[in-house]
Amino acid sequence: MSAATLFQTGIIKHLPDPPLPSFDADKVNSSHLAYRLGAPDGPLAVLDFAANLPLAAFGGIRRSPWIALLAGGKAGMDMLGGAYYFSLMPRKEKAWCLYCILATLAEAAVLALALPEMGRAFKTVSRTR
Repeated sequence: MSAATLFQTGIIKHLPDPPLPSFDADKVNSSHLAYRLGAPDGPLAVLDFAANLPLAAFGGIRRSPWIALLAGGKAGMDMLGGAYYFSLMPRKEKAWCLYCILATLAEAAVLALALPEMGRAFKTVSRTR
């Protein structure tokens, strides 16, 4: 999303696309949907991805299961948001953005990495109740 941020802030004027039909990152990243929260979504996505780092490291090896559940919950919400935005590209924008697709895949990877610990944390929390 750093590339989208550079485009959305005017630092670069064009986002390269793969030589495939229907790819138009400039259109997608300058659309109404990309600014639906009142700010460009690129910098917001960079901040959102960065928030995963302290959550992943917080507490070290013996961290509270609640932190693992929080990290997994955040990853799940991020994935849902990414999947929703992914679904809007062909329906609303009639174009694809490679950078947005990669961001959605990264969100899926973060969720996949969080799920095992989240599962163990859920079992721990369930046993203590």
